[in-house]
Amino acid sequence: MNLQNYFYFVIFSKKKPKKYAGFEKTLIFTSPKLRIGYFEPFGTLCMSHVKHPKKKKILLVDDEPNILVALEYLFEEEGFIVQKAFDGHQALMKLQSFHPHVVVLDVMMPSMDGFEVARRIRHIEKFDNIQIIFLTAKGTAEDRRTGYSSGGEIYLTKPFDNEELVNIVNEMLEFG
Repeated sequence: MNLQNYFYFVIFSKKKPKKYAGFEKTLIFTSPKLRIGYFEPFGTLCMSHVKHPKKKKILLVDDEPNILVALEYLFEEEGFIVQKAFDGHQALMKLQSFHPHVVVLDVMMPSMDGFEVARRIRHIEKFDNIQIIFLTAKGTAEDRRTGYSSGGEIYLTKPFDNEELVNIVNEMLEFG
């Protein structure tokens, strides 16, 4: 049985949270895409999707160590399993064993730029489902076109907003 297919629900009364027929935090087998309803005070039915117990994996690729450390901290705080790579070659090697859900790529790196890394990822069939986000200082319209044409789903420029980046990654994983 796959644990990522389990969810739970909680029923609230008007006064305080309480168990409903012993089901509080009881796992219910369902589809990972299905949303489970719960009642808030005053009888409102809300839809809630409980995060999968299986952690999401992210590969961060940048030649600037300070940015990697900051991003690593940010995503670990959000519950991600994080791996880092300092250049394109190292990123492609880590992909073979790590199999991330998302790759965050800088463009300007030594030996192989982020555009080429994205192209290579897109040419490997087993990596078709990996989401690619460019996070770079290169922000011209031509750079963006190159980023999207090389296989990126999202193109963000530095400086970036931490909360926006986390929200984008979570939405990509949720709606894929």
